[in-house]
Amino acid sequence: MTRSGARTLISAIASGILAGPGCSDDRALVVATTWDRPTCRAVRSRLLAEGEAFSSPVRWLRLDPWDDPGRVIGPGSGVDVLLGWHGPTLRSLDRRGLLADPGDGWVWAPRVEGDGDAGPGEDRPGIPFASADPRIDPGAGWSASEVLGRGDWARGYALLLGRGAARPDPQPGIEAGGWAALPAGSDHPDAPRFLAAVAALAGGPGPGPSPVEAIEPGLVVLQAELIGATVIDAAPELRDAWDAVGRSPDPGALRAELVEPPPWPPASIQALRSDPTRRSLLGTLAGALVDDEEARGWLLDSWGRPARPIDRATLIELARVADGRMLDEAQFLPWLRAEWTAWARQRYARVVRPGPSGGGES
Repeated sequence: MTRSGARTLISAIASGILAGPGCSDDRALVVATTWDRPTCRAVRSRLLAEGEAFSSPVRWLRLDPWDDPGRVIGPGSGVDVLLGWHGPTLRSLDRRGLLADPGDGWVWAPRVEGDGDAGPGEDRPGIPFASADPRIDPGAGWSASEVLGRGDWARGYALLLGRGAARPDPQPGIEAGGWAALPAGSDHPDAPRFLAAVAALAGGPGPGPSPVEAIEPGLVVLQAELIGATVIDAAPELRDAWDAVGRSPDPGALRAELVEPPPWPPASIQALRSDPTRRSLLGTLAGALVDDEEARGWLLDSWGRPARPIDRATLIELARVADGRMLDEAQFLPWLRAEWTAWARQRYARVVRPGPSGGGES
């Protein structure tokens, strides 16, 4: 989401555009969530069925899971509760001082299936299930980290690609739930009650962090992004490439090309630095991706290194840049995800239709 888009959403809250039918109270409880409209309505219905009544109407501010909620919360924003967010997103907000006192805690909120409350023309969500996407489902993220941390990292990466290629239709599903918290400055009297009520729907504590995540949370985030980009987002191309390996007279060599991880620096950076007429754009790009001066300096320095496939050590180094602040930058991970996805699709297509040698840096 752009900064202007965030400002538009904030203005929408203030003007009541996001209010549901019959909601006219200027002090409505505003919930910023990644969940769709039918799910929000299902949550509301479940809370009413459980006897939870709030003194104010609830207004839903729906954002995408990859949006930075830090742009729409804070003093005067009007947002009272965050609902349905990934753990890494809340950790980032916490490090930036954008969540309420840790004593208020986060709670696990299960995603509730729509039960007929969807309006005309709106799709109802299917039965909730854990997604295969490690960027969404904590269990999938933990599983990917376990495989990658089991010994040889490159071998684990190849194994995950093989599993992804074998899946009949690997696609993101409806996540089982998400985390909820109060943003700093939230003073609506119904906000703590709403947080407790959605937590009660889970019937127990939510999933805790994996041992790997507790030690190196940034590594888990980056590995989830890598597998999400190269296995989930590029799934059709991966399946085609895996089939091509099976048909090849020299499957070993073709498979080695297929399972090679993306490079660092990314391919687009290599293209910029190799072109004297565009090399100055590297500084412009770094400034657009990260505001933190230390992280920006590291990024520019690393872009000058010889390209090589990423590995565990590379990801750990990325995770620790500026004490982890680079991963908190709103634009960095979306950019990296796009780079990895584009590279993977091109590599897989090259495996399917091998061309003449050369073709530039990769």
